[in-house]
Amino acid sequence: MSAFLEIKKVWKLLSQSTNIPALLLAGGVSMVGAGFLNPIFAVYFVEQGISFRNLGIIFSLASLGSLVLRPFMGHTSDRYGRKKLIVGLSFLVSFLTPFYLAIRNALGLAVIHSARTVVSESSQPVLSAMLGDVAPEKGRATLFGFYSSVESIVYSAALFGGGAIISWGFGFRELFYITSACFFVSSLVLAFFLKETVERKEEKPLPASSATRFQRFIKSARTMALQKSTLGLMVYSFFFTFALRVYPVYVPLFATQVFGAGNELLGPIVAVSWITFAVVQPFGGWISDKLGKRKAFIGLGLTLIIVFNTAMAYSPTLIWMIVLWALIGVGDGMFRPVMSALIVDIVPAELRGTYFGTLGSVRGVASIVAPLIYGYAAELFNIRMTFQITSVCLVAAVLAAMLLIKEGMKIGE
Repeated sequence: MSAFLEIKKVWKLLSQSTNIPALLLAGGVSMVGAGFLNPIFAVYFVEQGISFRNLGIIFSLASLGSLVLRPFMGHTSDRYGRKKLIVGLSFLVSFLTPFYLAIRNALGLAVIHSARTVVSESSQPVLSAMLGDVAPEKGRATLFGFYSSVESIVYSAALFGGGAIISWGFGFRELFYITSACFFVSSLVLAFFLKETVERKEEKPLPASSATRFQRFIKSARTMALQKSTLGLMVYSFFFTFALRVYPVYVPLFATQVFGAGNELLGPIVAVSWITFAVVQPFGGWISDKLGKRKAFIGLGLTLIIVFNTAMAYSPTLIWMIVLWALIGVGDGMFRPVMSALIVDIVPAELRGTYFGTLGSVRGVASIVAPLIYGYAAELFNIRMTFQITSVCLVAAVLAAMLLIKEGMKIGE
């Protein structure tokens, strides 16, 4: 009976806004394409003759352009609305994806990967802010966990599907086209079913100039920067993102180049962590909502990732690597939706998009630096060294979250 009641509570959360089903459907379709494509990026680039060092440069350049754009997009969505930004950027991602197939050199791949990544990542703070707009205070972490869990389950299924497509004799070219189609369908869902959550602010007495808008943005950023919790969120965001950047590139390369796994196994190998991540997320969010202890779950989840990641760096066989990679998903799922809920808890509603954008910009800095460091470490030492660096970054992330972020208090109060 209690399980039935909890399911009813989750259903009630989902039905409180039509935007939640729309975001779930669009996100699910988009994650199908991402699941086909993401595991093969690094392998595809290497097959084009790109070295580890240049691979790091490509993934770093991909995050450079979004540093300023993400906080600006978030701030713009706070003032003028979120839907048009989300829909427009989503369509642009779908159009850019097939261009990878027309390019065969490192510079060209760096340019197209940078453009696509900038567009894709610039939409993330706006999407997060919209979900925060419609998430009720009671059940917030549960909703974030369920939303992320659905995306993770779909992504995991797509990872297996991508491996099956390759094993049937199809190549990377087909995966790029299928991915582009998925992003396009996702964009259509957003365009037709998403509803605006922010009332457009009218300028008074006259429309403001670009300089005035920029000054307003700088004023908001200065207000944020003076808060201790803001510093904690920024430090956490930097080091956690730095750590995460190792997995999309070096888990597939670890499997293929250290343990000799075939390309058709890359999707399923990457999927095992996403599966555990998907299963654990709703429970982590639900328990956090029930007990009201956000930071405890954040600390526990990050600690588990540190332990399992460090052990994975020393994996003696492919099986051990896969088991430990799956366990990393347990720690990740334990705390990630709780951290999203905590941000919404402590950030004033009128600064929600700006905050998500600024934290996205901080993550962008980490995304620039991390691939370079990992690329040089892999080339000068070995792939295992990249996971050892990751553990150090995760320690810094958990210390920042535990010591600097104030739970239960709005920033600025």
